[in-house]
Amino acid sequence: MMADEARRIRQDPAARGIEIKKRVFGARSGN
Repeated sequence: MMADEARRIRQDPAARGIEIKKRVFGARSGN
């Protein structure tokens, strides 16, 4: 699943930006 998601992110720059935001917000909320 992780590899599949990474492949999709590589193909879609916008999805990559969303993923980065998710990681930032996730780190802030403590998840």
